[in-house]
Amino acid sequence: MYMTELRCLKCGATQPADAIAYTCPHCGPGGDASDQGILNARYVHPAAARALRDGPQAPRTDIFRWLPLLPVGTSALVLPAGGTPLVPAPRLAAWLGVAELWLKDETRNPTRCLKERATALLMTQALALGRSDVCCASAGNAAISLAGSSAHLGIACYVCVPHEVSETQLAWLRRYGVDVHVSPAPIIVPTTRSRQLERRTDGSAATAPSTQIWWKARGWFHLRSPSSWAGRSLM
Repeated sequence: MYMTELRCLKCGATQPADAIAYTCPHCGPGGDASDQGILNARYVHPAAARALRDGPQAPRTDIFRWLPLLPVGTSALVLPAGGTPLVPAPRLAAWLGVAELWLKDETRNPTRCLKERATALLMTQALALGRSDVCCASAGNAAISLAGSSAHLGIACYVCVPHEVSETQLAWLRRYGVDVHVSPAPIIVPTTRSRQLERRTDGSAATAPSTQIWWKARGWFHLRSPSSWAGRSLM
């Protein structure tokens, strides 16, 4: 792995590369409405460039084609994320008065969600750490992406969603066999519920398996975890 350290984009503080790092420990207590400081992965770029240049003759087409510039040491047998095509939209370009317009077709991802790249990296880390359960709070898309990846890997999945989530999204989630918690409040409450579930490792939560440590997958839709940041940056 060519990652050397994590640097806070808010205060500039650096810390050693850490697979379970979330946000900057120096930027206050954080919270759903505050900027706790995104940690950006930093790399040995000359060495990573050589690795990319001298890589396999038939490179992968998913996100792991950029492995030297990802905050994981190796790829895993997760759903193939990324590599989605650009589709020309000449009529829309003419309507907008621009010479050319291309649309990124994210529906080509396995779960048809744009959150798939972050999911692939987070699940790769979860597998490397031996986690058997994942959870997240989401308005729908991140939850669907996590649910699909969990079903593929045979990992238990718990998601907290707000009541605004459509019946179509709920049906999609349940088809993947995940445990869905629907909150009567906006997304901030499911986020809080997800954090509570992560802290409950003694089996006292109604649906939390006993003696299981929850993998912090909730960071995607906040763009806070280093893996989420890295995954989304490759769209």
